[in-house]
Amino acid sequence: MQDRNGRNGSERPIMVTPPTVTALFTAADGRVERRALHGAPCHGGGVEYTIPKNEAAKWRRISLHVEGAEAHRGEDGYALTERGLLTHFTKETEKWCPENHWMAQHYVAMKTPRMAFIGIVDSLQYEYQCWCVAENGLYRTYPEWEIDNIGEPVYEDIVCTVYALPPSADYNAMAKLYRRHFERKHPDLKPISDRLAAQPSLARLRDAFALRQICARKRPPEWLEMSKEDRSAFNRDFTAADEPPVRCVKSFAKTLEDLRALKAAGMDDVALCLAGWQAGGYDGRCPSVFPVEPVAGGEAELKRLIAGAQSLGFLIDAHNNFTDSFTCSPRWDGGGVAGMKADGSFCENHDFWDGGHPYDTCLKSVAERFFYDDLRRTRALGFSGAAYIDVFSAAWPYRCSNPKHPATRRDTERIQIALAKFCRELNGGFASECCFDHMIPYVDYINYAQPYIFKMRRWAAAGRHVGWDEVVPFFELAFHDVVLSNPDKVTQEVPEGADRLLLWEFGGRPIVYCWEASDIPKMKKLYDEFQTLRHLQGVEMTEHRRFGDGLARVTYANGERMYFNYDPARSRTCDDVTLPPLGWRLVK
Repeated sequence: MQDRNGRNGSERPIMVTPPTVTALFTAADGRVERRALHGAPCHGGGVEYTIPKNEAAKWRRISLHVEGAEAHRGEDGYALTERGLLTHFTKETEKWCPENHWMAQHYVAMKTPRMAFIGIVDSLQYEYQCWCVAENGLYRTYPEWEIDNIGEPVYEDIVCTVYALPPSADYNAMAKLYRRHFERKHPDLKPISDRLAAQPSLARLRDAFALRQICARKRPPEWLEMSKEDRSAFNRDFTAADEPPVRCVKSFAKTLEDLRALKAAGMDDVALCLAGWQAGGYDGRCPSVFPVEPVAGGEAELKRLIAGAQSLGFLIDAHNNFTDSFTCSPRWDGGGVAGMKADGSFCENHDFWDGGHPYDTCLKSVAERFFYDDLRRTRALGFSGAAYIDVFSAAWPYRCSNPKHPATRRDTERIQIALAKFCRELNGGFASECCFDHMIPYVDYINYAQPYIFKMRRWAAAGRHVGWDEVVPFFELAFHDVVLSNPDKVTQEVPEGADRLLLWEFGGRPIVYCWEASDIPKMKKLYDEFQTLRHLQGVEMTEHRRFGDGLARVTYANGERMYFNYDPARSRTCDDVTLPPLGWRLVK
């Protein structure tokens, strides 16, 4: 049976005996106190456990453990967290948590031969990390709060809801439970199909082949060939007097010429996100936006590009960045636009970009000073489609201690949501990169869900420890019908071979960055494949299966199935469906 959103698949998983949850409290002197928590049954079969904030504030560290959630090396099953990072029980010793301790999806889960559970962190979720630990071959996974690192009084209770599942349950059932739990907590969440009436352009966005083009930037063309030391020259606080020059990557006029070539090649449904059109080019003087960068052609030429793209039947939306701040920006204001730490220093970003060393903006300051006017002025240029704010939905809600615009993480969360809602109302859609849970009800597409497959390969090649063994589409099983997405950095551009299969296996929407006319033939092949699959965008992914011999199967709520063969040398058969080497097939 299907519900009103066309969802079918498994019904509510059968609940088993409610779990016992124990908290470990670590004091400043290293003393550890262990307590069994008393939970409250909640709707959906879960049990909600709470540690009041006044109690949490007394300790240095707090972790929550589901009793019986342990597995021995060599046993079947896995630990699971975040985007869908899955760890098998294969090692004698292990300890890892997601990079930066940031959690886009707030859960920890485990499946063993004896039990399965998913624990969902409902409160104080910006202050914890999820650990997967093996000691002497015994695996455990749990959330942990470093109270000392919060940097302010503990501002809310620790609340975690735990669902116990039968041992037969897997990550499909866990993802569906996560979705139902999320719906109860976030009434704004609506599937794409339910948003079409209020967002008429969303249907076009859903069906369109996504492109992104940078028109101007400061980064030199030989960047990739430069040594790490030479690149690090960009890691500094530039001023207007010594910032690197802006160069043209692709002018507005040339961009329109290439769009016409796309149309001539038969690519009729295209959505272009235009980047590097702002003052200073791509990530050049954030959070400044205007004037339109003259090196790329200036405002009059930009308007001709926008009108020309729309005459071809394409969507064209604007890329902006209000998440990073550079000292060379006219809006730097002695750091008045940046977030501030409790010690009075500015909140620093983790890398360096075209504008130099970046600092995290304070969104409260941005919202109060210029965000709304900038977006209205951007819209007045003629852009259509979803307004794109770079990194916005991928950003942990920052805390700001500047006495002129102080903001807690919850304050920043509320501002992020308000700004995203405004973008959707003004432009008919909102888009960004990655997606923290609190933003999911307000984002229409994300360039990629998370880069964990990319990191997995890069770290393994560098000999760096990788804690997880594979990535499964937990995010897509929960939200494929809500937000359009590309699964990972390795599936962007025009992926080939196994990465092409990954794109389709995760129900991805293609996106190509920084393309040239010479790339059109291979882009057209990807476009043609997408034409046969785009009707699945916005349809619930009801089940995902991987088989040990390189085969995979994905089932959608409309009854269609996709099959994949990752064997590069021979044809394989799954459910009587024959698949060529590195091939896929849609069965309706």
